[in-house]
Amino acid sequence: IKNKLSVRRLEQIIKDANMPKTKSDQVINPFIQKIEGQLSKLFDAKTTIMHREKGNGKIVINYKSSDSLDKIISLMTKIYVEH
Repeated sequence: IKNKLSVRRLEQIIKDANMPKTKSDQVINPFIQKIEGQLSKLFDAKTTIMHREKGNGKIVINYKSSDSLDKIISLMTKIYVEH
């Protein structure tokens, strides 16, 4: 009330405060970026590597259809079996 915020603006502020940290909070490493690009090309899907200073992180592979998912799983299985 003091800041005369609308309900929608307050909702947005709360939503923004609860959002997970963005890529800018992560270590930007040229090697990681290169691998991210190679994985995106390999899977033909947007791939994001979220690597943190602590050394932990995650790899996210976005797919647009069940066929895309099948292709990604097939490629991953093939890579696993070869090694």
